[in-house]
Amino acid sequence: MSDVILIKEYSDVVKKSFGTSMNQGRFMREVFKASGYDRFPSSSDEDYAKKICNGSKPITDDMIAGFPKPYRIEELADYFVKHIDKKKVPALANTFKIADKSIDIDCICKALAAQFFGLVEVGGADHTADDIVASSYRKLRDGADIKTVIAAPYHSGDRAWIVNGQRSRHYDRGFYEKFDHVWLIRNDGKVPWRDRRLVCLTKESQSIKTNVYEIDVPDTDPGETAEVIIQVDARGNENTFTSTWKMEDSSGNDCFPSEKWLFEFTVTVANKSRESTEA
Repeated sequence: MSDVILIKEYSDVVKKSFGTSMNQGRFMREVFKASGYDRFPSSSDEDYAKKICNGSKPITDDMIAGFPKPYRIEELADYFVKHIDKKKVPALANTFKIADKSIDIDCICKALAAQFFGLVEVGGADHTADDIVASSYRKLRDGADIKTVIAAPYHSGDRAWIVNGQRSRHYDRGFYEKFDHVWLIRNDGKVPWRDRRLVCLTKESQSIKTNVYEIDVPDTDPGETAEVIIQVDARGNENTFTSTWKMEDSSGNDCFPSEKWLFEFTVTVANKSRESTEA
């Protein structure tokens, strides 16, 4: 797959992964139904559904408005879980450039569901949507909420992901321990990053201290990874503290307003000298 995808390409790949053969009309009608769209109630509607599937007819504005909001990603993912042949999952994942040795079926089905709604948003037919299957899969494997995987960025085509994922999400530290927190931020989208910065949103509430509360992000082209490092002081209060940050562009706009968790990390602070005494 390339960086963008057509509904016909998507449908061909997903349908091919099913355990039983299914024609285009039935496939698209059932996908619509699993998504909560109820205007293809019978097999007599399969002709138009077939044309949506092969890209010869669009998903109209009225149709787009007919999908329940928020989009029912989990319900559509459940449909895929039931119909995709587990033996075909490695080939399916490989098509979308997911190279994990062990594929999480639930996550890939949710990523496929998110992709479908991305295609709905652009109207299907010959309109390309960003191919988000692999990036959505990585986010889901890393613990992201399903609601965030199709969150809209401020700049169309912009995407970011924390490469070091879970390794940088949580720390256990003793009183007044100091350590470096590192973000390895991959530009997963199509927008070059210029004059961007990370800004802390929880300066007054997190108790832990950092050496800076705003820090520049190196200029980063699509496909490249930026390294951003701050120094953290755990201080002397026992608790778990969340440090939440956002990425701003040169005009101060929040680049990823629907992904508040993206640059978060937590620190659990404990009095280790007391723990060793008690032991």
